[in-house]
Amino acid sequence: IMMPFEDGYTILNKLKKGAKRSNIPIVMVSAISDDGHKVVASIDGASAYVTKPIDRRVLIDTIANLLPDSSS
Repeated sequence: IMMPFEDGYTILNKLKKGAKRSNIPIVMVSAISDDGHKVVASIDGASAYVTKPIDRRVLIDTIANLLPDSSS
């Protein structure tokens, strides 16, 4: 969410605005664990929100749940 030049929400909105990228899942990673930020990220189109410190298993599971099932 906090970045040097633009915040994560601005980047998220730019990515979701383009037709070519609007369907790509985006995982927001932030040190901010406030529920309000999670809600805003979800409303803006984030597929998931993971807080720091990152639990590797949570991140892997989150990404795996967003990927299409290749078994079919």
